Amino acid sequence: METKPLACFDISHSSIKLLIGYCLDGKPVVLYKKEASVAGLVEKGGGVSENRDELIRIFSSFSKFDEPELKLRGSISEICLALPPIGLKIYEHDESTTCASSDKKISRVDISNVIAKVQNEEIPSGSEVVDIIPVAFQLNSGEVYANPPLGMVSSSLGVKAMIHTLPNAIALDYKNLANRSQYRIKKVCVAPYCQAALFALDPESPANYILVDMGSRMTSLTLIGGREPYRSAHFFLGGDDLSECIASRLGVDSETAEKLKKVYGYDSRPFLYSPSLAEGTDPQNGLPTKISQKALNEAIEEYFASFFTHFQAAWESMLRSDQERLAPFPILLTGGASELRGLDELFAKRFPNRKLLFPKPASIGGRDPRYSVCLGLLAAASHYTGSLEDNYHGVAHVDRLSEPQGKKTRKEKKASASTEDAL
Repeated sequence: METKPLACFDISHSSIKLLIGYCLDGKPVVLYKKEASVAGLVEKGGGVSENRDELIRIFSSFSKFDEPELKLRGSISEICLALPPIGLKIYEHDESTTCASSDKKISRVDISNVIAKVQNEEIPSGSEVVDIIPVAFQLNSGEVYANPPLGMVSSSLGVKAMIHTLPNAIALDYKNLANRSQYRIKKVCVAPYCQAALFALDPESPANYILVDMGSRMTSLTLIGGREPYRSAHFFLGGDDLSECIASRLGVDSETAEKLKKVYGYDSRPFLYSPSLAEGTDPQNGLPTKISQKALNEAIEEYFASFFTHFQAAWESMLRSDQERLAPFPILLTGGASELRGLDELFAKRFPNRKLLFPKPASIGGRDPRYSVCLGLLAAASHYTGSLEDNYHGVAHVDRLSEPQGKKTRKEKKASASTEDAL
């Protein structure tokens, strides 16, 4: 694991998150994190806000930080960037190359060569390759390795790789935003891959599950098999939409709605005494009213009635005809909106026969699920895997103050002979 600090950014619908850290003994170590809340950062189509100048100003402001209380200061010029899974398509491809060295020992040159051959395979027009994830490397002897077999002797090197693509408009939008903000991109990953990489650090986490990332304005579902993303779907509803539903139904302002959501949440337990949680306005007659837990529950249930309608459509489009075969897969929920009190009860009603998991990120200095994408990006970028970006490190400079590509299409990934066990 590389211990040089990495700067990881996650741009969501309502905030920009920065996390700087490194991995130690397989766990992310957080040195610094910062979040800037800005409404309307990302459009529902997936592109960044039309107010580019303001967005660039805010994004650029992360380039320098000075925290005397933490005795930490630094500057950032090169970044790791997470991309949303909007329009994400995942393909698999096998490729091979001959060993370049005279002694036939596998080096990083050979890894780069075989990944370049995967990258050169053309994809459907309108899409861009944003990452290539090697799943297995094979030597001419037939030996298979999960990690790059550096130093092993072989006349050839084969690879089975997962290819992550996004629509051109989305991938280029984010990259242009980073470039115009004066950052150089060194590593790009899609958000579900980052989160799968993070949860894979926990030896007790399942290898196969349905990942549900509940953000501020978008919820994404990703099928994870053998700790790798296979398929993904999304819809545009999240925690901010729940807050707006509470505000509208109970007649309170946005600040009160946010407090009711975070402090009380959903609680269906019977109470002999139901105190007032806040004061609101009856939407029917405009008269002042006292808000009880029951009224808050009803507002939350109203939102989730719509939420689960969209969820079911995304669920069916992602799982397709495999729903019965994937029935044992648990649902793993993460993201800021997954912290809603009582969310487990709401999901249990909808999926009574599925195990629900609410993991806390395994990291030192940061266990907030809102940072799961950044933490996973840190984990994914902290060691050499032979991916599309070849061992990028040292993207942040930190000092202690006390110290001085469509002609030929690929088939979308499916459970074939090599992946039958995963799915």
